[in-house]
Amino acid sequence: MSDLWTPLATKEAAIEAMDAGSDSHWIDEAERAIRWLWERREHDALLTADAVWALLSIWKVEPPKERRALAVAFARAQRAGLIRITSETKQSVRPENHGRRISAWRIVKP
Repeated sequence: MSDLWTPLATKEAAIEAMDAGSDSHWIDEAERAIRWLWERREHDALLTADAVWALLSIWKVEPPKERRALAVAFARAQRAGLIRITSETKQSVRPENHGRRISAWRIVKP
């Protein structure tokens, strides 16, 4: 079976497609928000998508067409060494998430 059909390869292909798609400007703004939060948080602090969405809302950035576009910004930040995924989750405070658990990332600083 080809690597193309593995879940990881499929996920990475979807992320690359979103990165190049109509939400590319929004993804840039989301990455800027992650970097802004990174600059203001201490090493090993937790970061969730809720914090990024909240900051983008404060900045009055219109939501993307594809809500999963935030995954691209988190992937970029992880590749840049700013954050790392953890096995931890937090309950989302965003009403549209209905209290579901979301991934928590750790801030990585030298």
